[in-house]
Amino acid sequence: MKRNIHKAILWLCIAVVVYVIAGCASAPPQKEISSSPRWEAVIQKFEARDQEQPLEPGGVVFIGSSSIAGWKTLKNDLVDYSGG
Repeated sequence: MKRNIHKAILWLCIAVVVYVIAGCASAPPQKEISSSPRWEAVIQKFEARDQEQPLEPGGVVFIGSSSIAGWKTLKNDLVDYSGG
């Protein structure tokens, strides 16, 4: 009797593993993330500036939406965090 229970548990475990693997294999493929043409010019400008003036080790990068881009006094306001 114990042997039958052990076999049943073993088959149940195998069935669960097969079910999980089959579920993963049949998951829909992830959509490829592509750059939005709307922001491409902004990204290219950032990349060019990054090439010309690379971040120094230990530097801080502030990123965000218009709340960061329009913050004209950011460097002065956060001088203690930005390394100078």
